[in-house]
Amino acid sequence: MSNIMCIVFVICSAMIGDIFGYHGHYGCDSDYQSDYDYRPPSRTPPSTWPVAIVPPVTQNREVFTNANALKMPNSVPGARIPITAYKKTNMTVYKRIVCTGGPVQQIQLNATFDTDSTCNGYDAWVSPFTYSATVNGREQDLTIGNFSQYYTYLNGNMYEVNFGEITAGPCKGDTFFSANAYVADDQLGCSGNGLGSASIDYINAQISGKTCNQVCTLDNRFHSYFRFNPALTN
Repeated sequence: MSNIMCIVFVICSAMIGDIFGYHGHYGCDSDYQSDYDYRPPSRTPPSTWPVAIVPPVTQNREVFTNANALKMPNSVPGARIPITAYKKTNMTVYKRIVCTGGPVQQIQLNATFDTDSTCNGYDAWVSPFTYSATVNGREQDLTIGNFSQYYTYLNGNMYEVNFGEITAGPCKGDTFFSANAYVADDQLGCSGNGLGSASIDYINAQISGKTCNQVCTLDNRFHSYFRFNPALTN
């Protein structure tokens, strides 16, 4: 009877081995040291996108800085609803966006400029804007002639919607749109020691038109942020 049970065990073990790829020792001898000596083959972890080395972000040209310094805060449409006072500050924006489905691989912004901002309120303006874009592996300007930007502020947390026609670069004639959420790094925000920085936690963007129909999102491989010097307070 024990021999019959052993034969049944061997047959069942072999069938399981065929299903799951395990082909260990199936013998009935009791002196075998280890029946589970199978080691799965080594696996190469999947490569992360993109494989190519990402070029460093460069400071945007003077188009962005000068245009915004002249236009802010009273440019068209110039709608402004202050809930707390606007205060002058030096702002640095570092933003990286990754795109799929077309020639634009990345959109980058690294700019510092003087402006005024608030901890709580609403603001909107239109001005020329220049992004740095990586197109087919090469860095090029992506210029938006009339870039409409709309901001809401709540204790240092910000939400931005912007759009405009691309007037120069590989996607000329197409429309760029993005929605962005910025979260204060100190959740006491302006009520505490002041808003010194906010992380960009969400970007949903799109290039639409006849040339570059692409979907873009926040590049999570990098830390995108706003910095304020001096910090903003209520």
